[in-house]
Formats: sequence, structure tokens, C-alpha cells
Amino acid sequence: MGQRSQSSLKVTVTERGVLISFPHLYMLLFLPPFSGSSEALHHALLLPPHIRNSPDVQAALAVNWAYLEGNHTRFFRLLRGLSFLKSVAVHRHLAPCQSYALRVLNHAFSSRDSRFPLGLLARLLALDSQEQAAELCQSHGLIVTQDAVAFRKTAFKDSLGPPIHRPSHELVDKKLEGLMLSEVIKAQFS
Repeated sequence: MGQRSQSSLKVTVTERGVLISFPHLYMLLFLPPFSGSSEALHHALLLPPHIRNSPDVQAALAVNWAYLEGNHTRFFRLLRGLSFLKSVAVHRHLAPCQSYALRVLNHAFSSRDSRFPLGLLARLLALDSQEQAAELCQSHGLIVTQDAVAFRKTAFKDSLGPPIHRPSHELVDKKLEGLMLSEVIKAQFS
């Protein structure tokens, strides 16, 4: 991905506010936290105030900052509030984010005698079910009992191969329920 100049950003100012083309917003603001690059974030912060202060850019920056600060609870809460199209843009990055958040939780709650409820873990990591939470934990070498996981610092293993990408009803699909395609597009640009 080559460098983009500020002039390549497609911006339209309307009576209702500032519209930024979705692909550019995606490239600017949803790739940086997950790729480890701060170039796009730096570019976003250099945008003119009327663009930088638009709701779309502010929402994307809030998601970005939450991830960079390691505030996973806020990060997943903000993702729940994104529109359908923005959720689709960020969806491909969920698996590595969930794995990293699981690593942090494992380190924080590691104890020989304690168990962490799978239902709570599923909510914290924006997973659809306790079964998905159990699968994620098992893929990282953690011991899962009936409805809890035993966090152990020494047990955590990075997954072999690329992260497993799953459909996400919690963060993507439920935002589309009952909407027509025209309503999704209209909601994105109104």
C-alpha cells in the first residue's frame, strides 16, 4: 500500500456534514491499529479540522485509540456501536484482536485455583457464544471446563497458522437484520 496524499482523500461537504469516501476512511482509520502502522493515524490527525471532527473520523479514531491503548473492553464496546458497513470493514481484523485480548486476560487473571466464566469472556471479546469462547481458548492451549476457562500464563500458546476468522453475528450480522441494501447505503451516507 503506497503513501496517499491528503489530496487523494475524497471529501464531500454537504448541508448535513462531511462525507468521506468509505474506502479511504477504511484505509486511513481501520487498518492502522491492526497492522501496527501509525502512518495512517498520523495522516488522519493532520486532516483539516472540519474533516477530522466529523462523526465518522471521530468514531474511527476512538476505535483506533482504544486498541492502541490496550483498552479491549472499550475497543469491543465501540465496535458494537459502528454502522454495518464500518463493522464489515473491521471484521477481518477481529480474530487477531480477540486473540490478543485473550492473551492479556490470560496474563491478568492467571491463577491456579480460579476459573473465568465463558459467558463473560464471550461478552468481553464480542464473541457470539460460549462455544466460540471455548474454541478460542482451546486454540490457545487453555483448559476449558463446562462453563469456564482456567487461565494459566504458562499454558497460553499462539495459534498455529493464521487466526480463525468466524462470522460475527454480535458485531456485524445483527446490524443488517431487517434492513434493505438501500437502507444500509442511505444510513452510511446520511
